[in-house]
Amino acid sequence: MKHFFLTHLAFLFGMAGLLAGNSADLAPAPCSSTSDQTGNWTSTTTWCDNVVPGATTNAKLGGDTVTVDANSTVNSLVINNNAVLIVPAGVIFTIKNGLTEGSGANNFDLIVYGTLVVENGSLDLNNNGSISIYGSLLVNNGNFISGNNLNVDANGSVTVNGDMDLGNNYDVNVEGDITITGDLSAGTTNTSGYGFDGSGSIYVEGNINAGASVEINPDLMLGTRWVGNTADWSTGTNWSDGVPNASDNVVIPTKPSGNNFPIANISLTLKKLIIRAEASVEMTANSSLTLTGPLTLEGDFIIRSDASGTGSFIDNGSIIYDGGQIIVERMFETASTYHLVTPVISDAASNDELAGALGAYGWTETTGQWTAVNLAANEPLEPGKGYAVKFSSANQKITYTGALNTGDINYELTFTPGVYKMGYNMIGNPFPSGLNWNSAAWAKPAEIQSNTIWYQVGNNSFATYNGNSMAGTNGGTNLIPPGQGFWIRYISGAWSNPQNTNLTLPNAARAHTSGFFKSADEGYDRIRIISSNNQTLETDEMVLVFAPEADMGYEKYDSEKMFGTSPTRMHLFTRSRDNAVLTINSFAFDEGMVVVPIGIKTGQAGSYSFKISELVGFGPNDLVYLEDLATGQFFPLTQGEYRFEATAGQNETRFNLHLVRSVVTDLEESLPAQDLGIHAYEDQILVQLGQSSQANLRIFDLAGRLVFQKNLNTENFVSLRPGLPAGAYIVRLDAPNGHLAKTIVLN
Repeated sequence: MKHFFLTHLAFLFGMAGLLAGNSADLAPAPCSSTSDQTGNWTSTTTWCDNVVPGATTNAKLGGDTVTVDANSTVNSLVINNNAVLIVPAGVIFTIKNGLTEGSGANNFDLIVYGTLVVENGSLDLNNNGSISIYGSLLVNNGNFISGNNLNVDANGSVTVNGDMDLGNNYDVNVEGDITITGDLSAGTTNTSGYGFDGSGSIYVEGNINAGASVEINPDLMLGTRWVGNTADWSTGTNWSDGVPNASDNVVIPTKPSGNNFPIANISLTLKKLIIRAEASVEMTANSSLTLTGPLTLEGDFIIRSDASGTGSFIDNGSIIYDGGQIIVERMFETASTYHLVTPVISDAASNDELAGALGAYGWTETTGQWTAVNLAANEPLEPGKGYAVKFSSANQKITYTGALNTGDINYELTFTPGVYKMGYNMIGNPFPSGLNWNSAAWAKPAEIQSNTIWYQVGNNSFATYNGNSMAGTNGGTNLIPPGQGFWIRYISGAWSNPQNTNLTLPNAARAHTSGFFKSADEGYDRIRIISSNNQTLETDEMVLVFAPEADMGYEKYDSEKMFGTSPTRMHLFTRSRDNAVLTINSFAFDEGMVVVPIGIKTGQAGSYSFKISELVGFGPNDLVYLEDLATGQFFPLTQGEYRFEATAGQNETRFNLHLVRSVVTDLEESLPAQDLGIHAYEDQILVQLGQSSQANLRIFDLAGRLVFQKNLNTENFVSLRPGLPAGAYIVRLDAPNGHLAKTIVLN
């Protein structure tokens, strides 16, 4: 037994010596989840122990480039010298407990195209390196600590649910979005300009602690961010810090926490708007948006249109198209009638934007002819040129998708003697907002007739606006709606020679208008008369404007009547003293009496009516009487609506409008006859009898001689032409209800 024990003990000592002598060969490799070469994260050959790090592994990158080629999770990660970590698009890489650099690590790169999530702990990369985010970086329950240059691409985002501390000697370029729920601290930067710069956004819920030498581009800072609990832009709880105001930069994220994208139904002004990929902003037909800074489109910006009108947008910076698009609608209520339009985008084509149209035509002034637009071909539509478009059914839309027109748009006006409608040019507002015809930004040629524009609206009716008299009919105002086509007339002084000139549609004349038309400020006294077909309820308008600078002839304060083709509408017009057919008739009229002829044009026999829809500058003693020459009736239009029957055709002489602006003079004597009146216009005398049905009228010259006498048996009004020479006369009216004497002048 003793021999066996000694022999066995010697064997054990011998083995121990053998093991001690070969320890270098038998020790385990000094490696644990450290990259050994450039390669993919999920490849075993990338790692020195040939084991891919897992969710419980603390991994390290040596000086290698490692690409996370599939969704992966690791407990922690250390980046060492010259290492590069790449997270490709579509890949989610989760680090559960912190991302740091090794001791003394320099010249590393962190590049994220996909999603990098640091769940707990911090992202601490404080030495010389580079961090580039093209996808998404989320530091969920820790801090972002870095002294490195940081680049956030336009498609990238960094979210830190904690603090961000950038230390010293860094530059931050933000084209995407940075969101920090804690504080932002920063020391000195590498640059002499903005340490934080770019066209993206930074939102900080906590405090900003920046060194004295740190400059943050104010255009980066967000005042509030979209949450999207509902789609209503105006609801405060849909924003992190309330509804944004005119000084705010706004970003609409790809995935708002409430899963709704904003719809705006109000007038907005913002500094900057960024719409991220897959996101959208929608403006309703009654809304408007003004941007004082740039619009960045990774997602879609939509301007709606309905029966009430079209939304409005004015950009005052640049529009950056980065994968997104602008969509602008224009609705038309009526079918089988032509609507005047012009494209609001620079690359409109007939087979796209007019795909649903029944027909479309452009107008050529030089030939006086319409030219059909080929709806089946890719025919370009020229911004600023007017097109007449018809649809087969009601409530159809043109949808423009493309790059908005911005900046001045030039259009050539022509005048060609002898052609049909010579001088009439059909142009349009090429912007997605209103265009103010009265803006000082216009440089209009003096040859534009009467500073007048005509729109075609509704069922073959025309709206008119005169920029000199500041009056419009049928809804026409100084604010030309978005994408609206309209007529102007360019008249050369040399009628025998063709002429042309350039008209600039100025970007600076843009203005918001809700609906299709918006009321303008009209500075002169005026009367607006509206006619109506009592069966179809179709209407037409004319306006009398009392401008001190105007006269009774046709001049710049007047606008010619442009007739529509509706067979059931009664078209209403008046005439100037030199027989021009007008829809806006301007003249000086501050006292006395004037008679204005009214003409009508009807497509069919029926019941029609006149009424005053606007009366500005008339006092309680002033009179507006409609004389129906066919019936001999005088009707006070200030008291209601005048109804009558009319046959089909044009009747230019059936009606006169008698206007009286009463001025009491020293030569006028009234014995209590409050409802008696005597008024003169040219060679005509209008007598107001009021409640009397009988009266005696006598006219005396200034020498006191009786020169005219007549017994009157009528009600209300009678119009007389006594046939007296021009001059001053004294008229005396004796009635049962009083007496009136007045000095008049006959021409």
